[in-house]
Amino acid sequence: MIDRDAVEIPPKDLLKDPVSIETYDPFVDIKLSLGGQPWAGLGYERRNYADGRTAFRADIRPVLPDGGPGRWCPDIWVWGDPRAMITRAFGTSPVEETARPGDAERARLGPPQGDSYVLPRIENFGPDRMPAPVRIRVGGQWHPAKAFRRWTDADGVVSVHVKICLSESGWPMDYWRFYHWDPAAIVESH
Repeated sequence: MIDRDAVEIPPKDLLKDPVSIETYDPFVDIKLSLGGQPWAGLGYERRNYADGRTAFRADIRPVLPDGGPGRWCPDIWVWGDPRAMITRAFGTSPVEETARPGDAERARLGPPQGDSYVLPRIENFGPDRMPAPVRIRVGGQWHPAKAFRRWTDADGVVSVHVKICLSESGWPMDYWRFYHWDPAAIVESH
């Protein structure tokens, strides 16, 4: 949820000597607010500074009132703020690279598609298709997530489709994942 506007950084005001620079390959999906208007785009560089601030470099464009995209505004810098931005990463998180005993097991495939015989085996978590809050054990730690639906695989295993938030160098990143349902590694939050 975006609670306030992001702060744009003119390139001349960008701090020198970051503690670390990370480039995203593939890019990170970014949603933010500027001037009270929603913007969306792709982030491709992050700079962390000794004072605890983080700057993101991105190509963004406004989201028009009809939901369509506006014109691109390339190469913009903003101060990172989890209350002013939503970030969704692609690929694998560093948190996921070291599996620990008790971690949730990733499912290779998502829910079955199309066949009317199979579709009734897919169940939405919340009423009106609203996600249910859950916690998932990944990298030996519990992480907040939202469960959208679960289904029974052809081999009888129950799996779940979630958006999980993994913290990377202090910055929250959302990932879409499929996990096999395991009550020891996925807990519904209330």
